[in-house]
Amino acid sequence: MSVLWRPRLFEGSIMSCNRDCFRCPFPDCIEDDISPAEAKAAEERDERILRERRDKQRAYMQDYYQANRDRLLRMSRERYWAEPELCRAKSREYYRRNAERIKARVREYKERMARNGSGVNQGGAAPGDPGEASVSERVDRGRDG
Repeated sequence: MSVLWRPRLFEGSIMSCNRDCFRCPFPDCIEDDISPAEAKAAEERDERILRERRDKQRAYMQDYYQANRDRLLRMSRERYWAEPELCRAKSREYYRRNAERIKARVREYKERMARNGSGVNQGGAAPGDPGEASVSERVDRGRDG
């Protein structure tokens, strides 16, 4: 078992760290190691800070998208129709490179739907029926379904 904290000699007396780095009496840090409790506290603090930053960034991006949704969709359509064949080629290339991963995700989705008993058009309106949401309505809600 290693010793995490050991006193050191300083001008004839024993140097000991008071663990208060902002009011440290020594010109340079004498403590190389941190205790397991301090390491855990630092890790939890870092995780909390990262989570807060991630949540703040996510909220900002959602607000930005909502405020600029029409413009962003228009730009996307314009980009596509400027060179549709290039966009199609990129989609084909992406599928070619990620075919196994895409197939696995589709397979898992279908299995999950089968387990839940919520397959396509089960217990609901058929496509084209008044009760079925159109594609544009699903897009307006921001999801398929």
